[in-house]
Amino acid sequence: MSRPDCFVVGFFKCGTTSLYKMLMQHRNILVSKEKENLFWGNVGLYKKGISWYEKTYYDFPKNIEDKVIEVNPAMTEIPGTAKRLSQYYSRETPIVFMLRNPVDILYSAFKYDISSGLGSLRRTWYCKKHSFSVGFEHYIMQHKNIEINKYKHRYSCWIKEYQKYFDNIEVIFLEDVVSDADKVYSEIIDFFGLEKDNNVEINIKENVSDFLPRYPLLNKVDWEMRILKRWLREGGGEYGIIYKLLDIFEIKIRNICMNTQIKDISEMDIHTRKKLEKFFRSEKRVIEKIIGKELCNIWWED
Repeated sequence: MSRPDCFVVGFFKCGTTSLYKMLMQHRNILVSKEKENLFWGNVGLYKKGISWYEKTYYDFPKNIEDKVIEVNPAMTEIPGTAKRLSQYYSRETPIVFMLRNPVDILYSAFKYDISSGLGSLRRTWYCKKHSFSVGFEHYIMQHKNIEINKYKHRYSCWIKEYQKYFDNIEVIFLEDVVSDADKVYSEIIDFFGLEKDNNVEINIKENVSDFLPRYPLLNKVDWEMRILKRWLREGGGEYGIIYKLLDIFEIKIRNICMNTQIKDISEMDIHTRKKLEKFFRSEKRVIEKIIGKELCNIWWED
């Protein structure tokens, strides 16, 4: 069994899946087959112990020159995660945060919820009738004081939380990956203490959510089946006939959903974007202080 040497801990919808696919190609990098395990954030799973964690997610041999890296944005979702990680890792453990313009991440997260089946059926039907853009404006108006507010200081709060327990922290930006993926990838590999592997394909885009479901109810069923399968896997032991049947049905449903998607590349309304930039202005300034770098050229000018 192995244990991760380095962690990419955040954030969702910031390109962590694409980075995961890049890292897994490197000749000296080992990753878990299941991205985003819930061990560090779920108290029930954490109580099973580090041996259970290693056996469940990292049950493979490791050579002396290899590094095991966990890419897990779920580690910036549940309070206490950084503290639990520090019980088994030193302050020098390499920790990476991937950030993205919070305005764009909000829109991306909204589209992902709709396209994956996670969002409410009413919201999904509304987007299908109009568009992602119109649906997002409606969402902002309806939830500006509830759901949106939880994103306001999300980046800075989590980075500060990890800084309490770890010193070796690197912050990278999805915008930099988009503009020069090779440069950023090289910096990450160097941060992890590895040699660059020139055979790695770095121009990878994963989890693109530019599609609306033609059958929202079927999409919702697909999502719920994935959650149930994950719950069965995390429970350990044999999955049994129930899991096998779920797997068969989920594949069939997923194929139907994938083959009937409606493409929607509508962009966020410019007035909505300006309002959100104002909303996130204070968070932008805090991040600039944390990293010692202005973000006008990466995100937006105030």
